[in-house]
Amino acid sequence: MPGKSKKRSSRRASKVAEVEKVVVSDPEEEVPSDTSKESSEDTGEEIDTDCLNIAKDSVMEEKELSQNNDDVDDDDEAAEEAGTEAAVEESTEEKDGDADEAEEAMTVGDEDNVTNENDDQGENDADVPTEGEVSDGTKPTETEDNNDDDDEETAAAATAETKDSSTENAAAEDKKDSSAAAENTCEITLDLSEDESMDTVEPPVKEKQPTEEEIQERLRRKRLLQEMEERKIDYDADETVEVDADPEFDTEDEVVEESEDFKRYWETVVESPQDFAAWTYLLQLVEQEGKMALIRRAYNSFFKRYPLCYGYWKKFSEVERRKNNVNRARKILERGVRAIPLSVDLWMHVTDFYIKHYKGPDAGVQKVRTMFKRATKAAGEEFRSEKLWKKYINYELESKRFAAVLETYDNVLTIQTQYYQNFFVEFSEFVNGHNPADLLKELEFEKAHTEARESIASDTSKKAADPLADGKSAEDDLDEGPPGVEDHEKPPTEEELKHIRLQIINKRKEVYNETEQAVTKIWNFEEGIKRPYFHVKPLERPQLKNWREYLDTEIVRGDYNRIVLLFERCLIACALYEDFWLKYAKYMTDHNTDKARIIYQRACNIHLPKKPNIHAQWAAFEELSGNLDEAAVILERLDNSLQGMATIKMRRVAVARRAGKLDVAENFLRSYVASASKEKEELFYTRKLAWFLYKLVDKKDEARQLLKDLIVKNNSEVKLYSDLIEMEFHSANVGSTEADEQKAMEAFDIALDSENLTEDQKFSFSQKKLEFLEDFGLDVKRLQKSYDDHQKLSKLQKKRQAELATVADQPPSKKAKTDTNGQIPVVQPSQASTTLSNGARYSTSAATGAAASYTTASTQAHAHQAAYATGDPAAASYYSQQQQYQNHWNYSQQHPASGKSSDQYNNYQQWGQYYGGSR
Repeated sequence: MPGKSKKRSSRRASKVAEVEKVVVSDPEEEVPSDTSKESSEDTGEEIDTDCLNIAKDSVMEEKELSQNNDDVDDDDEAAEEAGTEAAVEESTEEKDGDADEAEEAMTVGDEDNVTNENDDQGENDADVPTEGEVSDGTKPTETEDNNDDDDEETAAAATAETKDSSTENAAAEDKKDSSAAAENTCEITLDLSEDESMDTVEPPVKEKQPTEEEIQERLRRKRLLQEMEERKIDYDADETVEVDADPEFDTEDEVVEESEDFKRYWETVVESPQDFAAWTYLLQLVEQEGKMALIRRAYNSFFKRYPLCYGYWKKFSEVERRKNNVNRARKILERGVRAIPLSVDLWMHVTDFYIKHYKGPDAGVQKVRTMFKRATKAAGEEFRSEKLWKKYINYELESKRFAAVLETYDNVLTIQTQYYQNFFVEFSEFVNGHNPADLLKELEFEKAHTEARESIASDTSKKAADPLADGKSAEDDLDEGPPGVEDHEKPPTEEELKHIRLQIINKRKEVYNETEQAVTKIWNFEEGIKRPYFHVKPLERPQLKNWREYLDTEIVRGDYNRIVLLFERCLIACALYEDFWLKYAKYMTDHNTDKARIIYQRACNIHLPKKPNIHAQWAAFEELSGNLDEAAVILERLDNSLQGMATIKMRRVAVARRAGKLDVAENFLRSYVASASKEKEELFYTRKLAWFLYKLVDKKDEARQLLKDLIVKNNSEVKLYSDLIEMEFHSANVGSTEADEQKAMEAFDIALDSENLTEDQKFSFSQKKLEFLEDFGLDVKRLQKSYDDHQKLSKLQKKRQAELATVADQPPSKKAKTDTNGQIPVVQPSQASTTLSNGARYSTSAATGAAASYTTASTQAHAHQAAYATGDPAAASYYSQQQQYQNHWNYSQQHPASGKSSDQYNNYQQWGQYYGGSR
């Protein structure tokens, strides 16, 4: 370490010796040249000898310091001050356990404009020109000497000396003009960039500028917040206004950090939105963390999937209210009652909110009454809505609006509720406990008063005429009013008031009786409803049965309002059951197509997003309504959410085809073939594409080639061979050429030459080949050859059937005997019937026989041809002759000639009869 200190001291001394200029400028006072100034050889500038002495003293201090450091090991520091115009800073650097020597810095200025504070002159910026600038004759920057030896300033000066020379040049140029007027400045330039002990200063880190996306996001947030504050719509008065969720942020610059637990739960609900338990865990977590942005995100996402959970609407609203976000809380409740308008509990919470917490400009009794009327209109007809009605009645009683109480009783007594009897009893007590004048409107009360007087007078007259009466006159029973007052102006007597009360009750009694009869009819169904609220748990079968029977009963009665109400109640408890939605949509389709469309939207977009049946029904509904594009969009969304459902994919093709968009339908099929991940999928969609190309877009050659290529991959799939051959039957017509027939023979040969088909399958295809050549063939030689080949297959078929019959006739004991190798022989049954069920027309069963099957089909074909040729004599003659040939075949089969085999293939001798062939 002492060696290093000596080296560094020598470098500093050499740098000081290189100083060429020291300038002292004083515009007001001239210093004699013989005492204070010397001429510079290069630039002619004046040098301050005091500054030079300072530099020499500094060098001497460096030498002394290096000598002291020779005997010092680690962690020693020393510093000396040189004169009153220079400050020395010692700094120690420790590297790998070795101590660096102290460094000295002068306070006369640096290239980074170190600020020196003086008591008299304030602050001045100082720039230190580089060595190159001085040598080039550039005027050095003059700064005011600073005698302050503050530790922080000297440390900054020492640090600034280590900057890169290029940085020093740039700083010097920027500050030349601004510092030229400074007085009495002494400036010494030292190039210490090679000093290993000097600290480097990192350039200041610039603040990260927002990206264009971030700027746009902030603007979007600001706009949404402004709209939220400015949009003052009375949702209660205008229920048609759409209520959207408020933004989850409170400011445009808000940034919320997501915890690891939140990320984990959020990922779970995004991947499995039907996992109700994961949603509940997420909502509990965000409430515990208390970050409003995450709370809003979680709840708003939850309600997109489960809007019928009224309890969570209440909790979400309360979270916002406790944060003094009353407007947000109000909007949440509004969204809730629109999502589940039949929720009595939610409506009660809404009325409490408007009574206790709502502070809007329209707050007050009238606003609360408006909310009660909305609540009873929406949920008042629910069978268990008595709590809401009682709350409304009690509120009006507390407000002493007795007429409104009577009006409320009039409404509730007409509704089929669980506590209809209690309401009537309470109503009677209310009427008997209040003055009828406070209950009825003025005109109604006058009318009731008049009727009461007349009724009482009539009763009094009857009593007077009764010989058994007590002798009192009618005048004795009537109170005399003040003189000059008419009878109708007299105040009602107690008896008259009693009579009026009785009239009020008796009038409602009739309504009550009707309600009682209606409730009696539905009481058993209502008792069977054990869970009227929504839950993801399945309902018990008795409850599902009860809902179905209840709905059927109401539909038979035919009350539209009651039926709609019951469906809405049912679809709260049974929201996850597809059949109830379909039943509701079907019923509504016959009454209101717009409401039926809303039912489909609610079911498919919210509650049953992955149920294919109801989506297909919705698409069919839109197609029937003429909205083909909407039907296509519905099926597209379902296809994207349920990958791999062939039914939905083919329904999309069918809708596009019926809309006349054959190119779209073709592209669908091609994409399905290209994206098929399984062999069976490729087989299915390729067959569909081949027939589509063949029948609808007239691309027959491409269709044939598709099937041929697929046969190479699936050479044991008999359906492909059948499709290829069936195409040839469809292609044959009166204009067929030899080339067309050659294509058909190629298709038949592919099947007959296949090594992966059974003999029974080949026999069936051989039979089809004969049928084709007989009906559409142009070359009789080809027909004869095909007949001979078929006879060979017939013999093999006959032999196999005989073996099967022999095995079937053996007793069980012989069947169980083993062969010489000790193995039980296993006889494989014929696959002819199975093959034919996949597309072949020929049956090899013992009951019908191959030829009999062909004969029947051919006979039917000739019968149809004769029917079509009724108006054409030539054609009728031709088909008549063909029928004679066929009759001869049938007779030969049923009555074989003597000496010949009577097997089921005997009819094929007909080919030999006509074409000279032999068996």
